[in-house]
Amino acid sequence: MTFTNPLAWGLLLLAVPIILFFFLKVRFRKEFVATTLFWQQVFEERRTRTLRRQFRHLLSLLLALLFLSLLVAAVLNPVADLPESDRYLLIIDNSASMNALLSESGSTRLDYAKQQAIARLNRTAAGQQVAILTANINPQIVSGFTDHIGTLRRRLAEIPATDFPGDLSAALYLAEQLIAEQPDALIYVYTGPERPLPTEGERGRVGGQEPANEQALTLALSQRERGLMPNVRFIPIGQPIDNLAITRFQPRRLPGQAADYEILVEVVNFGEETVQAHLEIDREGELIDVIPLTLEPNLPVTRIIRNTSAAGGLLRGSLASADPDSADLAGIAPASIDRFPTDNVAIAFLSEQFVQRILLYGRENFFLWNVLQVQPLTTITVIDTIPDTIPPDSVLVLHQVVPETLPSGNVLVIDPQYDSDLFRVEQRLERPMATNISTENSLVRFIQPGLVFAGARNIIPQRDNVHVLAETADVFPLYLQFISDNQRVLVLSADLNQGDLALRTAFPILISQALTYFRDSEALLKAYSTAEPVTLTVQTEQTQVILRSPSGREEMFPTQSGAVSLGKLGEVGVWTILEPETYRLLARIACNLFNPAESNLRLVAEVSVQSAEAGTLLARPIWHYLALLALLLAVAEWFLYQRRWVE
Repeated sequence: MTFTNPLAWGLLLLAVPIILFFFLKVRFRKEFVATTLFWQQVFEERRTRTLRRQFRHLLSLLLALLFLSLLVAAVLNPVADLPESDRYLLIIDNSASMNALLSESGSTRLDYAKQQAIARLNRTAAGQQVAILTANINPQIVSGFTDHIGTLRRRLAEIPATDFPGDLSAALYLAEQLIAEQPDALIYVYTGPERPLPTEGERGRVGGQEPANEQALTLALSQRERGLMPNVRFIPIGQPIDNLAITRFQPRRLPGQAADYEILVEVVNFGEETVQAHLEIDREGELIDVIPLTLEPNLPVTRIIRNTSAAGGLLRGSLASADPDSADLAGIAPASIDRFPTDNVAIAFLSEQFVQRILLYGRENFFLWNVLQVQPLTTITVIDTIPDTIPPDSVLVLHQVVPETLPSGNVLVIDPQYDSDLFRVEQRLERPMATNISTENSLVRFIQPGLVFAGARNIIPQRDNVHVLAETADVFPLYLQFISDNQRVLVLSADLNQGDLALRTAFPILISQALTYFRDSEALLKAYSTAEPVTLTVQTEQTQVILRSPSGREEMFPTQSGAVSLGKLGEVGVWTILEPETYRLLARIACNLFNPAESNLRLVAEVSVQSAEAGTLLARPIWHYLALLALLLAVAEWFLYQRRWVE
């Protein structure tokens, strides 16, 4: 036993005045009376009770000294002696599944995990160092090794709830690196009861996503198989529960249709019984469809919902319990209250449908004309004069002939022969083969390296707001993207009359992707999952943009030629990208869970785990109990005094 506040021993000196007051005799006051006849009887009774009175005084003294001893012991703050290992780690799983409710009170698994971890901290020996990690797809070190319990408690309380998928293997790998010099240090893992460690079957794609850290996963699995993780203690939080989840939700416009669209929805019942539920679809808060579902256990149900509307906006799919009166004769029960509401709702953006006007200017080309003519929901107008501004629903296509100053708006330049304010045109390239392609950009996502841009010229950008989409091995650009506040320009350097580019499928794909980009219906309208990294193109000249989460938290991200990489978004809902200072809306992102591994709260772990830490009587520091005993002693003494057992 070690005392963290040894100066409190000096408080024992308070026992001296207590003892002195006990032996202090009260002097009787002398008074003259007429007779002592009646006082003799009083003196006789007092002598018979002297022994009892001495006992009562002694008991009072002992209680007072005991009360002082308990108070001094509490101030001394005793802790257990340092065990064999002078450090240990706490891993808190704050993935999406830890947001499941434990009961109707609203407490989540993560809340209870923090309480258990704090109870573990309260039993920490003097001088023992503790580190705290979080376990999700992006494991983090919340606190490095320290023996300051107050700091550790604050760090625990600050661990946020996220909607990231879980990844215990990566957290364990990070923990093993932290204790490399002391491998016998214990690791306490507070997680749900579903999967303390990934199984072999989970090494592949889970819910369409690759494992976050293959090296960490392989290491953790090999250690588990060989039984080399005896220092890991799993503390399961919560019990397996039934859950309904929307695992896919993606709308799209039908090609060639003026206003038709369809939504692909997948719902899974992660439970043990067949249930009934309703899937409600609304657009911008307006209900458009209600679909009854009969969901068998662990069997995905897919629906394709078709509707007609030229208007775009936010589509929302919500799971709702079926009417109890709707249970059929087969005895299928309606779905009960779901304790994991995160995956009961899915959102996605639907692009607004309109007829895109293509303004064609320059030299005629058979291949270009035919490719533009087959594009759905477009009209082509050949113009003789280039307007100063291109309307938002239009695209200016320039073939070879380029003005000195390009107009504001959407502009597609093909095989430029003249200089402009954005670029300078030089000699033709000897080997115009695309080698380096920016595959993260949807404009060239389906283009393979090796494509020859015959007749391409060397295009030298004159502005900094340029992003090279494709270039040669000698770093000569072949396809460029310029982005500013009021202008979006794509420049494709290739002579359509030379080579076979115009005859390949790559050319119509490039044109189609460019027109889709100008419609603002590219990756900005994709419904992302919390496990997917997000990279978008935004129309701004700022070097930074603001990313605002659904809960209102803001963070700055750098941009490079209008492209911004946001990484993985850890909260479901609508994220917004804003321009600094003006707070102009640049983009909106729909983010969902879409992870069967997180939604399956019924799965029971295959490995044995440690039960939840027992010993609730020691869940708090020892001084708490000493102070409580002192309080109880004070109450007991007051009671005995009232009964005249002590004086």
